[in-house]
Amino acid sequence: MDGPEPVQLRFAYSHTGEEYVKRRDWQQATLNRCPLHPQGGCRFARHGTYARVSPPGTLITRYYCPEGHRTFSLLPDCYCAHLSGQLSEVEALVRAVEQAPSQTAACAELRLEIELPGVQRFVARRVQAVHAALVVIKGLLPERFGRCAPTLLAFALVLGVSGVLVALRGIAAPWLAELPRPLGFSPRRQPGGGLEKRPPTPSGGGPAGACGLGSRVQATGLRHPESPSMNDPDTERQQEIALFRYGVIAELAQWPTDTKGLYAAIAAKAAREYTIPGSTRTRIAAETIRDWLKAYRRGGFEALLPKPRADRGQVRGLPPSVVEALLATKEGNPALSVQLVIRAVRERPEVPPDLPLPPSTVHRLLARHGLMERPKQDGDPQDRRRFAFEHAGELWMSDVMHGPSVVVGERVKRKTYLIAFIDDATRVIPHAAFALSENTATFLPVLEQAILRRGLPKKLFVDNGANYRSKHLALVCAKLGIALIHARPYQPQGKGKIERWFKTVRAQLLTRLTEADLASLTALNRRLAGWIEGEYHHSPHRGLEGATPLEQWARTGSAVRFVEPDVDLADLFLLEAVRKVQKDRTVSLNGVLYEVDAALVGENVTLRFDPSAPPERPIQVCFQGERLAMARPLDAYANCFVKRDRPSRTVAVDGPLPEPAPSALRLRELPDGDDDAGEQR
Repeated sequence: MDGPEPVQLRFAYSHTGEEYVKRRDWQQATLNRCPLHPQGGCRFARHGTYARVSPPGTLITRYYCPEGHRTFSLLPDCYCAHLSGQLSEVEALVRAVEQAPSQTAACAELRLEIELPGVQRFVARRVQAVHAALVVIKGLLPERFGRCAPTLLAFALVLGVSGVLVALRGIAAPWLAELPRPLGFSPRRQPGGGLEKRPPTPSGGGPAGACGLGSRVQATGLRHPESPSMNDPDTERQQEIALFRYGVIAELAQWPTDTKGLYAAIAAKAAREYTIPGSTRTRIAAETIRDWLKAYRRGGFEALLPKPRADRGQVRGLPPSVVEALLATKEGNPALSVQLVIRAVRERPEVPPDLPLPPSTVHRLLARHGLMERPKQDGDPQDRRRFAFEHAGELWMSDVMHGPSVVVGERVKRKTYLIAFIDDATRVIPHAAFALSENTATFLPVLEQAILRRGLPKKLFVDNGANYRSKHLALVCAKLGIALIHARPYQPQGKGKIERWFKTVRAQLLTRLTEADLASLTALNRRLAGWIEGEYHHSPHRGLEGATPLEQWARTGSAVRFVEPDVDLADLFLLEAVRKVQKDRTVSLNGVLYEVDAALVGENVTLRFDPSAPPERPIQVCFQGERLAMARPLDAYANCFVKRDRPSRTVAVDGPLPEPAPSALRLRELPDGDDDAGEQR
């Protein structure tokens, strides 16, 4: 629409936006007289309609005053002012934030189709506007709302209705011109940061005339001065204070200056208790209220803004000579810390020895003059470029995130570490799990599960830590045909996708964990797996042009390699440890004793084991490259009844002695007779 933005007027309407569209009730909205010229004669007439975005098909009736060159639109109570949508939708959003543990947790629950920072900005604008309007209404009607907190939940208890914002639009109808959107009709901000100026109404903000369906329309033509952008925290505090001040005097501002009883009304307001922004006081002096009222009548809303200090930005507790000495010392040697700067300045004669120099004050002084910024490194900036692979399985990224503490054993809490893999092309999480430590023994089981679920990646991009530099990980990747790539030290930018996923985990999962989820490591991993497979993989991803990770995997995952059937993947991922066999034929592994063959006593053997397996499971024993019998856990009680196999000092006879070998000369073969007879022959 050409020309200035239309002034919004209230059209009292008790139905929803859907009913407004279905019944075409904009045809019933009428304005009997011009808010700028109640006496008539300005050729004030109906000026057609304009469409709103939500709900679809919504039309808003408008009127035009040729003399004042101003368009007036009749906004039903169910719709937001200067925002798309309905007040019921905004109220549901604000209530969700008020009931959530934090605003970040509420934003994660909303799951709008935008990134989390955008959701936070979207929610913060609406929550701040609604709460600011509630603060003003508390000041306007202290008898009714003075003791309740500026929240929708508190106002709902007082009003006893579910639609608080719609009810408040009718209750605060005379003051809608100064209430912020989406409840009130306060002018919206222009691109330059100011507010659109509107012409004053002759009626002083009162009723402008009768409207259709038995309702009345309130003009919103009170002058609203320009103000700075609300993005500045200091400006937000100033506007909060100004809104509170206006809430106190809003009722009195409608009275003519010569009205009787004005001072009595001011005294009555001064006798009440208030919740004053930025102050612990609860009472306001009558003279202060009178000054606010005079300032508003003289300069409008801008006059209620608290004036900044004249010496803002200056160090008020340090002499100028000391300030110059601090700045000169830091400029002369930018590498000096705050403590060294203070020490160097104290050696100067112009600095009194008893002058306090708090480090925080000196730090603020140096930071205000830009001396605490890190100097940029010389040389050209590094050439960093965004990249994305085309097919699933071409590149996996892996990293570790510090997780929450879980109960282990008898009420002992231990910190957890989230080990995760992400596919670069599809953002699918092949596998992720929490562990109690960050080392190779906990990393390899997660990698094994990821390969079993999503196949073999061509490249694996990991950090440069010690657990990623292990020889065993390199051997596993080499045997599986995976190119292991390590990130450059102190260059985390290359792993931006996995870091961004960790941010999503913190916002959407960790904020919703319950005590049952933290009761054990198994419960925490069960909750993680449910969130990944049930929510994350089915959520549209902005980096995938709105597709979900599973949809992208289905499109590009046809070429993913899987482990060959003849490859024993479980055996490949077994960890190895070298141990010496003791004289009692045992070896120790992770605090558990295992028995091996007695022939290995005194030898160094290699034990191959699964770190996630229970300790009662046998482990492999290898000696000089050959796999021997499995080693089983020691059963000391059973060894009490086992006969030892040891050498004996006596000859053990287990049967009859064997017959000796025959001699070459047999006695029976000798001739008969004595020796003398033989000699005579």
